[in-house]
Amino acid sequence: MLIDRELYLPREWADDRARCRSAHVPDDVGFVTKPRLAERIIERILPALPEGRGWVAADEVYGRDGAFRAFLETHR
Repeated sequence: MLIDRELYLPREWADDRARCRSAHVPDDVGFVTKPRLAERIIERILPALPEGRGWVAADEVYGRDGAFRAFLETHR
């Protein structure tokens, strides 16, 4: 079940505003790493989850990110 989403914009796209405009990417969307996008999503959905009912599954991109793991620990 899809519960939320964020547009991931690769750095080469974010650095090319003309390309973004031609693809109708809003001007306020820039490059953000995937773990930081995941943190935004998790922060938005946590208030809607019953206490103790959330879990996160992720691949190695997220698992190697110490800041992301620390974020998850603080949001248990």
